[in-house]
Amino acid sequence: MKGVILAGGNGTRLRPVTFEIPKPLITIKKKPLINYNLDLLTAAHVDDVKVIIRPQDDPDYKRWLREYAPHYPSMNIELILESEPMGTLGYVFHHLQSWIGKDDVFVVNGDVIHKGVDVKAMLKHHGTIGMPATIALIKVDRPDDYGTAVLDGHTITEFAEKKKGLPAGLVNAGLYMITNKALKHIAEAGVTGPKYLMFEKEMFPVLANSKKLGGFVADGGMFYDCGTFERWEKAINEV
Repeated sequence: MKGVILAGGNGTRLRPVTFEIPKPLITIKKKPLINYNLDLLTAAHVDDVKVIIRPQDDPDYKRWLREYAPHYPSMNIELILESEPMGTLGYVFHHLQSWIGKDDVFVVNGDVIHKGVDVKAMLKHHGTIGMPATIALIKVDRPDDYGTAVLDGHTITEFAEKKKGLPAGLVNAGLYMITNKALKHIAEAGVTGPKYLMFEKEMFPVLANSKKLGGFVADGGMFYDCGTFERWEKAINEV
C-alpha cells in the first residue's frame, strides 16, 4: 500500500510558531502531528509513503526523520521537496502518476488528526464501490468552516459551500483514497493545465459532477484540523 502526506502548507494561521516549526511537526501530547498521520497509514498496512514538504523545511524534516523513522521500521518514508507551491493536488498530479501506477493510494492532510476512523473499513469500502476516488466523511454539528458533502447512496453528488448557519452534515475529513483513474478523468476534463491544483477545487467537484466520487462515512469518527491555535488546543485536550 502507498500513501501521501500533504505537508507543504505555510501554516499562516499558526504564526509565529510556524516561522520556527513546520505545522505538521508541532506536537500534540508531546508527539509530532505528522506521526498521527503515519500511525493512521500504518493501520491500513501502508508501507511506502511520500511526504510532500517545502524546501525550506527540509532540515527540520530530516531531523524528524532521523529521530522517528525507527518507530516505523516496516515503512519507507521519502521526503519530497515541492520547489514551488503547487496546491494540495498539483505535485501529485504532475509528478506522482507513474509512482501511483495501478495502485489505490491513501492521501492525508498533514495538519489533521483522525480519531476512530477505521481505515481498513475505508479501504474495503473503496474497493467495493469501485470509484476512482473516495473521501472519508465525518458528521459534525456545525460544519460552517468546512461545507458539507451530499450523498446519494455511496456517491458524493455535490458539495455545499462554506457559510454560516449550515445544518449538521458530513464534511471532508482530509483523508482520501485515489487512483490514476481519478487523475486521468480530471485531465480529460481539461482542468489540469496550471501547476497549482487543489483536490477540493480541481478534482472532487469534477468527479462528483460525473458521479465518480465515493464517500465513506466514518461512523463515530472524529477529526481535528490543527490549523488554528483554538483547534490545536482542542486537539491537545481531547486526543
